[in-house]
Amino acid sequence: MITAQLSSINSAIYVASRSLVALAANGRSPAFFTQTTARGGVPVNVVVFSNALGLVALLNVAATPGKVFTYLISISGAATFIAWACVGITHLRLRRAWALQDRSVDELPYRALLYPHGAWLVVALNVFLVFISGYEVFVGGFAAVDFVFSYVVLAIFAVLYLGGKVVKKTKIVALEDVDLVTGRRDYLVGVGEEGGSASSSTREKRKVLWYVVIKRFVFS
Repeated sequence: MITAQLSSINSAIYVASRSLVALAANGRSPAFFTQTTARGGVPVNVVVFSNALGLVALLNVAATPGKVFTYLISISGAATFIAWACVGITHLRLRRAWALQDRSVDELPYRALLYPHGAWLVVALNVFLVFISGYEVFVGGFAAVDFVFSYVVLAIFAVLYLGGKVVKKTKIVALEDVDLVTGRRDYLVGVGEEGGSASSSTREKRKVLWYVVIKRFVFS
C-alpha cells in the first residue's frame, strides 16, 4: 500500500510540475516556473510548488478524511465541468470561424457528431452541472464551508480568466480573424515535408479506415 501511494504521489508531482513548466514556457504561468537546475535540468521551483499543494492533506487534522475527500471531489468535479463547457464553446467558435472564412467542412480531418446540437448540449449540460454540484449545501441548512468548497472553482476560474485578459492585454478574437492554420499538423492538412502541398497520388495512397468510412457515411 505504501509503495503504491508513493508511486502515485511521484507520478502526480511529475505530471503537475511538467505541465506547469510547459504553461510557463508559453507565457501562461509565472516565468520563474521555467527555471531549472544547472545539472539535470530539474524544474525545482515547480516541483516545490507541486509538493506544497500536497499540504492540503493536512486538512485531515481538523476534519475527517471522508470530509476532506468530499471537498476534493467537489473541487475537481466543478473544474471538470468548467473545462468541458469551455471545450464545447471552443468547438462552436472553431466551426463558425471555419465557415466564415469560406473553408469546406470536408477539409476537417475529424467532424464531431451531432454538430452543432451536440456541442450546445455539452455546454448547457456542464454549466448546469457546475451550478447544481453543490446543491446539498442548501438542503437541511446552509453550510458556509461546504458552499465555498463547492463553488470556489467558479471564482478561481473567473479571476484567472479575467486577470489573464487584463495582465496580458488580450481580447476575444473575432471569428473572421481566427488563425486556423498555425499549429496544424502537416499530415492533417496535406502538406509535404518540404512545406508544399502533397500530391494527389500521395493522398490517394492514404488508406481510410473502415470505421471512418462508415462514420462519414452515417453522420456526414
